[in-house]
Amino acid sequence: MCSGRWAAAARFGTGDVKALAQMGVMTMRQAAAFEAAREWLLRVRLALHLHTGRRQDHLRFEQQEAIAPLICPQVKPALSTDPHAAVAPIVEALMREYQRHARTITRETERLMQRAARDPGRLPTRIPVALREAALAEAQDDSD
Repeated sequence: MCSGRWAAAARFGTGDVKALAQMGVMTMRQAAAFEAAREWLLRVRLALHLHTGRRQDHLRFEQQEAIAPLICPQVKPALSTDPHAAVAPIVEALMREYQRHARTITRETERLMQRAARDPGRLPTRIPVALREAALAEAQDDSD
């Protein structure tokens, strides 16, 4: 989750999304979406750690059932005598939100990585072999 912010910090001097938005690296909307997704995923991670009583970063189905009511309290369990059918809607809501926020993090991280890699004042470091050989040949001809 931090690679894009790390690259931005190395390139722009900060990994703070609000500062990056003020610098024009991100829009305010992108920064807000990135920060909201990050906060939501951190809440899920914290709930998972509290539920398991240890550092646990794999959200298994049993844990999904346990933490879903904490993260998605607005979703009411279905009325059913089958306990799995009763929790299914809330777990589906949790995982739907998880995927939505994970996609946001992925998208904005990729954008940050691309922007951090761009530097209009610097020539590309990868020069095609044919151009490089032609430049070397010209340099040798000039030195003769």
